[in-house]
Amino acid sequence: MEARITKYNTNMSKNDVKVNKVNKMSIKKDNAIELWRETHGHISNICRAIGISRTTFYEWMQDPEFSMRLVDAESELNDDIRDVLVSKAADGDMTAVIFYLKSRHPDFKPAPTTNVAVQVNNYSEKAREQKDKYGIN
Repeated sequence: MEARITKYNTNMSKNDVKVNKVNKMSIKKDNAIELWRETHGHISNICRAIGISRTTFYEWMQDPEFSMRLVDAESELNDDIRDVLVSKAADGDMTAVIFYLKSRHPDFKPAPTTNVAVQVNNYSEKAREQKDKYGIN
């Protein structure tokens, strides 16, 4: 059996090294997208599997192309989960029915609430201070 020796090109230019790094990063990003689908978006598991930090992952999310691919993967996941929910509701699972109606059907959605901040001035305290200040009984 003949042994094969692979000779590596040690005369790589800086540009070749950059291209190689970009290719490796592109492959890792592709793997991250696929793992997003498999792990249902569990970032820690994705990072561990491809050997990057969470910080690096969040930096990648600033890349519009990568970010859009994540949005697409998340949309696919949402579609899958919706299918399960609808299936359970169709099978008579009342929790699924209620959840579906409250989140999707306009007649059952909770009414929007408005928070109002009210400032109450304590005029009696101010009046007392004024009386004391000006000697009014």
